[in-house]
Amino acid sequence: MQTKMSNRVVDLATGAMGSLLYKLGDLLKEEYNLEIGAKTDIEYFSDELLEMQLALCKVSEVQRDNLNDQVIHWANNVRDMSYDIEDVVDGFLVHIEHASNTGFFMGLMQNMFNLFKWGKTHNPIRDTIKDIKKQVKDAADRRRKCKVDEVVANVAVVTTIDPRISAIYKDQKELVGIKEPRNELIKWLSDKEGGGDVSKKQLKIVSIVGFGGLGKTTLAKAVYDKLQSQFYPMVFVPVGRNPNVKKVFEAILHELGYGFNALNLNEMQLINKIRELLQNKSTS
Repeated sequence: MQTKMSNRVVDLATGAMGSLLYKLGDLLKEEYNLEIGAKTDIEYFSDELLEMQLALCKVSEVQRDNLNDQVIHWANNVRDMSYDIEDVVDGFLVHIEHASNTGFFMGLMQNMFNLFKWGKTHNPIRDTIKDIKKQVKDAADRRRKCKVDEVVANVAVVTTIDPRISAIYKDQKELVGIKEPRNELIKWLSDKEGGGDVSKKQLKIVSIVGFGGLGKTTLAKAVYDKLQSQFYPMVFVPVGRNPNVKKVFEAILHELGYGFNALNLNEMQLINKIRELLQNKSTS
């Protein structure tokens, strides 16, 4: 999601980290002429924020039930912090650009004074950067204290069974109100008149997004089960964020009835075999 005014890129997993790091890079450019101490601080917490962004990505890949409350609380706080810091950086960039265009540096300082409500003896930009550095350092310390990386790594090792597999076989009755979103998805996949015919020969893609454990795979399987009679052949294959493409092709072939003969084929051979099987089934 992107807003036109602030160019903020919001990610459910990492908050505003992506656009924030980009803007911090902008702030370090020579044209802004920041003092050496401020640049050093920005470089320091930019590196820390990048590490946190990577950690948040890893946390988002773990089922919520497998995370302890401390890690969840840390991740939520860091995402919120990214929004707050980006708001401040946006203020820097806007006011510095304004001062550069008008030449009224004292006007900039007064505006920054009003914005951050600090005493006249302080340099608002320098003091705010120091404050951001402290926030980021505290968050980095909490990350180490909560052992975020260790928790995520341990879960990755222990979880040998793909959680999507259990979701496929979950009783749909366990998900309250699944019929409404299921029917809505089927409607989106249907023809323009909404008659429910989704067997038109054209590619249609619908994305189901959300955090782990919300029932996305179960919902997708519910749609699949409802539509099976309208397609032949039809397969359901779960795919992770960083899938092993060869294993995905092997799973498709297995669902198409090719069995385990696919194990000795390379990716191109797998693709050709899938095309061959689909063509034969469509003409049979």
